[in-house]
Amino acid sequence: MRFAAPGAGIKLNPPVTFDNEVVEYQVTSDSRAVVYAFANRHLYWKKFLRRTFDQPGEGIDLNLPLEADQYLVGYKLMPDASGVVMLIGNGNHSKLYLKTIYTSVRQYSVDAGVHGIDFRLCGCIRRNPRGLCE
Repeated sequence: MRFAAPGAGIKLNPPVTFDNEVVEYQVTSDSRAVVYAFANRHLYWKKFLRRTFDQPGEGIDLNLPLEADQYLVGYKLMPDASGVVMLIGNGNHSKLYLKTIYTSVRQYSVDAGVHGIDFRLCGCIRRNPRGLCE
């Protein structure tokens, strides 16, 4: 896609607030969807169904399934924009959860229930520089 004029392109208008500066983003391989990561590590998913997004907040907030003691470690956007796989940690750093959110304009769902898939049952032996248990 070529943009001839300055300012031409797709207006994304993410729901940025005083504590939600966009610090990272990931786009699908076909450039039809994007996930924003905000400074507070919350995620926001948006699919390019129209030419412009005029209203802030249009899209799907992916933070809803997170519980109070969980935090986002990392994420990967599916190439076909059908969902986002998130790696979730809990407050005492003793467990990690793998959670997939399947996204569409009308609905989202989380596999394996609210808690996701717990793939680390043992306690945290030590933390590496990225904050992950080893």
